[in-house]
Amino acid sequence: METQKQKVNISEELNDPDQWTYYNEGNNNIILRYIGSNNILSSKILRIRKNNNVQYYTDPTLFPLEEYNKLFIEKVFMSHPILSKYLQEFEYVTLTQEFLKIIDSRLNDSKECDRSKINSLSTLDLSCPSAMLATNFSSQPEPTDDIKLQKVISFETKPKSGVVEYVPTSVKSYIEQNESELQNFNTKQDMKEKFICNEFTKYHIMQVSRKYKGKLNNLSKYCPRDFFNKESLSKSLRDLIDDRQIYGRLFMNGEELFEVEDDLLYLISDFLLESNIINAVFDFQKFCMHSMEYVLDCYNKVAKYLLDETTREQHFDIIRRIFNNFEFAKNNELANQQCDQNNQEQLWNVIIGYLISATAKDFTIIMRIVDKISQEDIDNKHQSLKNEQILTYKGQQYKVRIGVIDLEGKMYTKLPVYMKEAEEAYLNFVKYQNEN
Repeated sequence: METQKQKVNISEELNDPDQWTYYNEGNNNIILRYIGSNNILSSKILRIRKNNNVQYYTDPTLFPLEEYNKLFIEKVFMSHPILSKYLQEFEYVTLTQEFLKIIDSRLNDSKECDRSKINSLSTLDLSCPSAMLATNFSSQPEPTDDIKLQKVISFETKPKSGVVEYVPTSVKSYIEQNESELQNFNTKQDMKEKFICNEFTKYHIMQVSRKYKGKLNNLSKYCPRDFFNKESLSKSLRDLIDDRQIYGRLFMNGEELFEVEDDLLYLISDFLLESNIINAVFDFQKFCMHSMEYVLDCYNKVAKYLLDETTREQHFDIIRRIFNNFEFAKNNELANQQCDQNNQEQLWNVIIGYLISATAKDFTIIMRIVDKISQEDIDNKHQSLKNEQILTYKGQQYKVRIGVIDLEGKMYTKLPVYMKEAEEAYLNFVKYQNEN
């Protein structure tokens, strides 16, 4: 148990800018990695909100964000017997204005941090002192690793959606109404039929759309459905590495690998399958199989009540009740029902179910493998971290740590945006195939 003195020391180090370094960033958060000597913070990262989405966070119809993320993680994802072993642990902490301002100034200094690969160079939201302190599953070797004697292998992947995604009705109508202009698309062997029958993955659709817009040079060979199929898993890993895109990266002792022997991919495949993490992620990806259009229609039925202060809290209570009473089998059935359009709880069950699936489709899986482990590691395997285990490949034992990150729940207010993005991507796919 932490003493009061330890808590004070942690708070001091937490707000000491010299103890943190820029590590990475996504659309909504800057990620800092702890580089100090405090044992409690030694395996931690800070996720701090960026300033590029302030309008989203100040939307009055937004369910309280910290509570929302806790409900998603603690009531839904932690309820799964397999996934719960691998989830990134986190807590919300308060940062000082002085800390935020110093870090913010460093973000604009190219000597302090390299953000050259980031499209948006937005900085911190100084109005938000709350940040997420989470377990670090980075690809960098840890202080206890002896990289002269051991190989520390790290594999990171965002496998994306392995389930059926539906072509928007507006795009189907576009194809019907522009048959003569889309002659090339219509006459390509099986192209139109496969497209209309939802046989292309959302990942492939998005890749083609980016290429059509000039934002991608080469289409990915990777298919998410291969990743979620044990017969083609190792092939999917090869495709991820060969693509050299952000969805799959492999490191050896902190250095990224681009040329990889098949046996290393077979080792990673074996450990992914033995851990059952792939099946656990897929369980949530297919949690709600309604089309986005159907879910958006459900959301539009309740959105007006969120705008009204007199009814907003009533709907927030419905959301809390769904999460607090969550049971996988029961809520899975409720999420896939054809609901009574006048029953608000049924509508929210479908919406929340879809957002659970959408969140799982954006999970990142990180695997850390250490070879030549000591006898002490083997003897103490039952005392290791909850997401760490000793696994065997070809007679040799390895210490394997698997983590799942990017757990923050997708928000219902984003559904109209997701729909617009999907319509654009599927339409771009048709236009690209017609022109090439």
